[in-house]
Amino acid sequence: MITVKRKAVLEPQNNIDDTWQECGPKTVGDFSGVASFFGRDLQQQLKVPVGLINTSYGGSSAEAWVPRSALAAEPTLKRLADLPTKEDNNSPKRSV
Repeated sequence: MITVKRKAVLEPQNNIDDTWQECGPKTVGDFSGVASFFGRDLQQQLKVPVGLINTSYGGSSAEAWVPRSALAAEPTLKRLADLPTKEDNNSPKRSV
């Protein structure tokens, strides 16, 4: 299992600065109980290793996790892709 640290970045990342650890009674305490039981049951049924990844980031909008190009491609969400971002230095800052 692995819990990905919160780190705001603007581009998809190929690597993270975290390490995997074996899921067990001594390590699972701060992990999702539902995820750990799901992973255990899945591993027992399939007889293959199962990796559990916790990337929860409470308080962020779902749109923040979607590429702007995907938002722009969906007519009902295009307006969100058109909003200025913090990187648009010459534009007023607005949140989604």
